[in-house]
Amino acid sequence: MTIRRLSRVLKMDRYNAWIEIDGEEKYAHVRKRVLRDTGIYPGDYVWVTEVIKGKEYAVEKVVPRKNLLARPTVANISKAMYVHTFKNPEGYLFYLDLFLMNVIHQHIKPVIVVNKIDLLSEEELRNARDIMATYERLGYPVMWVSAEKKEGLEDLKSFLDRGTIVFAGMSGVGKSSLINAMYGLNLSVGEVSQKIGRGRHTTTYTKLIKVGDTYVVDTPGFSLLEVPEDITLRDVSSGFPEIAEREHLCAYPGCTHRNEPGCAVIEAVEKGEIAHHRYESYLKIWEVVKEREEEKKWKRRKRRRR
Repeated sequence: MTIRRLSRVLKMDRYNAWIEIDGEEKYAHVRKRVLRDTGIYPGDYVWVTEVIKGKEYAVEKVVPRKNLLARPTVANISKAMYVHTFKNPEGYLFYLDLFLMNVIHQHIKPVIVVNKIDLLSEEELRNARDIMATYERLGYPVMWVSAEKKEGLEDLKSFLDRGTIVFAGMSGVGKSSLINAMYGLNLSVGEVSQKIGRGRHTTTYTKLIKVGDTYVVDTPGFSLLEVPEDITLRDVSSGFPEIAEREHLCAYPGCTHRNEPGCAVIEAVEKGEIAHHRYESYLKIWEVVKEREEEKKWKRRKRRRR
């Protein structure tokens, strides 16, 4: 009789998985039906069978997921930490807004971590706090740290509970450095290019690292605009709480908050009640999703004509 065991996927390489068995990392081949039916991602809980005793396994089935974050792709997350910097490199708030929209869609608790605060002057730090106050008013926790100087790390670590904690953000913001400093690990870290002002990818794939009762997830940095494929136009507005809470005040049902008269959202932006950069992020994501949906409609019409 074949005995199945429950395991956790630590990392993936195309059709191959590295899983946790008895506290050790083992190789597992993924069955074709698993790839076809559900796919498989780091963080998945899976049922495996032993192929070579104590050495090699086969993934037979994926346990239904609690959530699946599309970028970076990780399953069954407890908390998502977005690492942002204002200097070396200067982070894009658009990526932060895109990430927050995505985690809201997946019902994941986000935390914003501002790293490299030791590089900021007093004036730069005040400006940074003013910007982050927008997010704090929306209910997002903001932690201020320096991995280099080990400032604020104990507060951040105490804020994290057991479970699966994913660290995400642009290349060069110090995700791996933070994990190293907090958990005493030795992950590869890179420097920010002085020429282009951006970080180089040192983490090339998503991987789960077990530290006590916690799984820490190091992920490749963002470098391109990628809106998850499953995001709809409705998800875009619901992913911005300050927009979603005003939708019922718009003059017309189905308002897109772009150029309609009597739009409560546009009015709030003009009054300064909604941060302009947040509204710009909403518009940019809306356009990407709208274009994608129009392309899908065009393809469906083309198939019907055949």
